[in-house]
Amino acid sequence: MATPLFSFSGLASGLDTNSIIQQLLAIERQPRTRLELQQARLDARKQALSAIDARADQLRDAVAALRSSATWAPVQQISTSHNTIVEARLDGAAGPGGYQVEVLQLARAEQRTYDYTAPASDDTLTIGSWSTTVAAGTTIEDLAAQINADENAPVYAVVVQGKLVLSSRQTGTSGAFTANASFLSEDTGAARLAQDAQFKVDGVLYTRSSNRVSDAIAGVTLDLRAASPGTTVTVNVTPPGVDRAAVKAKVKAFVDAYNSLLDLVRDDLAETPVKNPKTTTDARKGALYADSSLRDLVGQLRQLVSDPVAGLAADRDELAEIGISTGATTGSGTINPNAVAGRLTFDEAKFDAALDADPLGVQKLVGAVAGSDGFAQRLDTALAAWAGPGGVFDQRQTSISSEISTIRDRMAAIDRRLELREQQLRAQFTAMEEALQAVQAQGSWLQAQLAGMLRSS
Repeated sequence: MATPLFSFSGLASGLDTNSIIQQLLAIERQPRTRLELQQARLDARKQALSAIDARADQLRDAVAALRSSATWAPVQQISTSHNTIVEARLDGAAGPGGYQVEVLQLARAEQRTYDYTAPASDDTLTIGSWSTTVAAGTTIEDLAAQINADENAPVYAVVVQGKLVLSSRQTGTSGAFTANASFLSEDTGAARLAQDAQFKVDGVLYTRSSNRVSDAIAGVTLDLRAASPGTTVTVNVTPPGVDRAAVKAKVKAFVDAYNSLLDLVRDDLAETPVKNPKTTTDARKGALYADSSLRDLVGQLRQLVSDPVAGLAADRDELAEIGISTGATTGSGTINPNAVAGRLTFDEAKFDAALDADPLGVQKLVGAVAGSDGFAQRLDTALAAWAGPGGVFDQRQTSISSEISTIRDRMAAIDRRLELREQQLRAQFTAMEEALQAVQAQGSWLQAQLAGMLRSS
C-alpha cells in the first residue's frame, strides 16, 4: 500500500501516528484476511481435486491397457537350454516344439599379419578387387586409418606391436583374402584362416558363413555363441498363447492404479480441517474432509470391483474368482497382513489357475473379448463420468476457479478502499500535526512576548 512522500509522525503531538494508522487499517483489513483464508482453502480444494482427477485418469489408462486386445494377443515364446552356446529369437511364427542344435565350429573372419616398410614413392595396395593408392612416406598408422576410412575396403586394419594386422570384414571362407603390395611382407605363422560355421539341427548338418543363422529353423534366428561338439542345445518354441508375464504386469498396474486412487481419496477424506484457521497453511488443511462426492466415488469403486458381471458364467463373473479381490486373505486362506479394507490385492497363483482352467472366461470377465461387457468397460464408463474433460472433477475445479476469481476481485476492491482510507487517515493526522505545530508556535511567540514585557517593566 502506497505511503505519502511527506508525512508527519508525531512531530508536534508526540504520538506514533504511523502505528495508530496501521492499527486502524488492520481493523479494516480483517475482511480481506478472511478472504485470503477462504482463497487458500479453495486453492487447496482445487489442487486436491486435480490430483484425484490425474489418478483417475491413470486408472483409466491401466484399465484400457488391461482390456486391450494387444495385451491378450496369442504369442510364442522361445528359449534355449544353453544360452552361452546358442541364443535364439523369433522372427515371426514358428513351429512349436523342441529343436536339437549342436554347434561344431563357429564362423570366423580371416586375419593376416604383415611387416610394413613405408614406400619410397607412391604405390598401390590390392586386396582382391579392391585397391588403394599409398602415398610415399605413409606411416603404418596412417595406412591403417586410410583403410578403415574406406567403407568399400574388405578388411579392417590395426597396428599391433609395429605390425599391420588385417581382418576381413566378413566372416566365413567367402571372406578369405590376401594383400598384395611391395611394402608388405606377411608373417605367415601369425595367419588365422577363415572358417565357416558348422552346426546340426535335429541331426542335419549345416554350413554357413555367419554365426547368425535365420534359415535353419523357419521363423527362428540362431546366434551361435560357442562351439561345443557333443553338446546338444534344445531350442524350445511354445505354442501360441497368452503372454502371462505381460498380462500379469497389466493386472498389477491396474491394481496399483486403483489402490493409488483409493488411498489418495481416503487421505483427503480423513484429513480434518483446522477450526478457526489463522494462517493460510491451516486454512489449506482438510479441504476435502468428509466430501460427499468423494465418498460416493469410493462406494462406487468398491461396488464395481466386487459385483458380478452380468451375462457371464457363475464361476467366472467376479474378479475375486481370478485372484483380484478386496479380501483380507490370500488364495491359500491365510490372513494377508498387508490387506487394507477396500484396497485390491492380486493373487497370482489364483490368476494362473483361472487362466489354465478357462482362459477365454478370464478374458471375457476382463472385457478383452470383442462383444463382451467385462468389468473393465464397466469401470471405464463409470470413471469417464468423474475424470477428464467435462467430468465431475473438472466441473468442480471450474466452479472453484470461478469462486477464486470472485474472491480476488473482492480483495482487489478492498485493497483500493484501504489505500484511499490510508491516504485519508494520513491527511487527517498530518492536518492535526500541522495545527498543533501552529498552536505550539503561537504559544512560544506569546511566551516570548510576555517574557519581554516582564523584563522591560
